[in-house]
Amino acid sequence: MASVSQFTQGNLLPFRIYNDGDVINWYSLDGTGLNGQLVSIETGVLSGAGVSGQLSSQNPEVSYGGYLPGVSVGASYTNVISYRYANNRKVRASVSGDSIYNALGFTLHTTATVDENLNPLVNLPYDRVTERGYVLSGFSVPILTQGVFTLKSTNYNGTPLPGYAICITSGGAAGSVDIVNPSNLTVLLGTGLTNTLGAMLGSPTTVYNPWTVVGKCLSTSGVNFGGYAQFKVLL
Repeated sequence: MASVSQFTQGNLLPFRIYNDGDVINWYSLDGTGLNGQLVSIETGVLSGAGVSGQLSSQNPEVSYGGYLPGVSVGASYTNVISYRYANNRKVRASVSGDSIYNALGFTLHTTATVDENLNPLVNLPYDRVTERGYVLSGFSVPILTQGVFTLKSTNYNGTPLPGYAICITSGGAAGSVDIVNPSNLTVLLGTGLTNTLGAMLGSPTTVYNPWTVVGKCLSTSGVNFGGYAQFKVLL
């Protein structure tokens, strides 16, 4: 991923409230990405370095990770082995079509290969990497499943208002969320999902499945840092 500053390297701002028991630590991100992304459990074909084209495995016996054959930590030399280590249980940025049943939560660290000075993170001590808010690509990334956090406007679509829902995006950037008025959530009728209000009134408003709701807004948008708001995730 592109070079980023440790102070502006993600979508999250410092204020957050959560319990450690609400953070899952046994998945790694398929590829790289800034923190504050909504992620879903990956069960399809992987695209990250060293695993591209492979099928994701969610077998709990592979959570400890392993070495990626043929993927060197740095330069490759004949008769020298320096394989990269990676956790093979993967998540990916959530997209339209996902639901609360495979959406897992928001990443608390940025997954990257280099720091803001283009220095490879693999050359730094692990504690030094994590205290700067990074996780080396392939390593497990902490994922917040429940709690309060502050998200920059770079990763939400719409205008936050207290009581509005946050939903898996219906067409925005992967990993972003949409701010949705609860009145625009669909209504369950029998075995199907029907937008009764839109059907009767011909409303052009985008309507959301309630199974895409991952939390709610707690504030309006602040103007600093390019815009931000406080949210509560409920997964």
